[in-house]
Amino acid sequence: MEARIERQAHTVADIDARVSQLDAAISEGTKRGQFAAFVLGVETDFDITSIEKTTNGVTTKLPWFGTTRGRLAFLVNPALLLYGTGGVAYGRAEVSVPGASVKIPGVGWAAGAGVQDALTPQWSIGAEYLHVELDGPSASAGGVSIDTKATTDLGRATLNYKF
Repeated sequence: MEARIERQAHTVADIDARVSQLDAAISEGTKRGQFAAFVLGVETDFDITSIEKTTNGVTTKLPWFGTTRGRLAFLVNPALLLYGTGGVAYGRAEVSVPGASVKIPGVGWAAGAGVQDALTPQWSIGAEYLHVELDGPSASAGGVSIDTKATTDLGRATLNYKF
């Protein structure tokens, strides 16, 4: 038996259309270093979500997660970056069945890609795809194994201000 959240895509349209599918992100500024047309960076973010999936009577929720990732970008022109990103993910899954529930902390990985366009020296917009996988504890008893894992795929639009 496996509790899992899979392939839950959230876009700006989803947020506008369904307040219950709120996926808010607070992004700590990206730190960068530039080498010719390549840009290296580190970023961290924290997301509050309402991602939920029920399979065979088992409901799995992912109320929050965060990531800290490296970023390798290619400067297409002075204002446009294409990048790949990957690093550690952390969060908490809530797994429940009728009459019982458990909160499971998890650590895993995140990887994705995106594009960022500078509108002004301070403001930029972008789009990003991010796959997040959190591993929780596993157990086996009486021939039944339980593996807890939360997996989600995100599509998000970004608006960034550089201080």
